[in-house]
Amino acid sequence: MARFAKVAPSAVGRVEAGGMTPSLQVLERLLGATGLYLVVVDQEGRVVQPMEDWDDTRDGGGRTETARRPAGELDDGPPRGATVSRRW
Repeated sequence: MARFAKVAPSAVGRVEAGGMTPSLQVLERLLGATGLYLVVVDQEGRVVQPMEDWDDTRDGGGRTETARRPAGELDDGPPRGATVSRRW
């Protein structure tokens, strides 16, 4: 699996043993090596399609998404108050 996922064998062992929570990138590689994919589903179990990403999208004030976020929220993890599950 490590070879197909292009991940160190020791990392696969740590994930399997529960000693490491993989990053999203590593999780996607591990799932891909087994023919599985990570998806987001709504409360009814329907797959949520990703939104298109447009670099030139602006709000009514002419700001980009990045410009609208407070400085402390830029790629800082989940939004305040979000519940994050680390159980696999």
